Amino acid sequence: MEAVFMIQMDYKKDIAIYDEIEEQVLEMSDAITYAIVKQFPGVFG
Repeated sequence: MEAVFMIQMDYKKDIAIYDEIEEQVLEMSDAITYAIVKQFPGVFG
C-alpha cells in the first residue's frame, strides 16, 4: 500500500504506513537479536 500512496502523491498516508512498517521491522529485528544472544550466551556475554 505504501507504494500506491506514493504514486498517488498522498504523502501523509505514505509516511504513516512507512512509520508502521518501520516499527514492525524494528520489533522483529529486536526479537531475532534477543533470540540469537540467548542461543549463544558465551559469545555475547
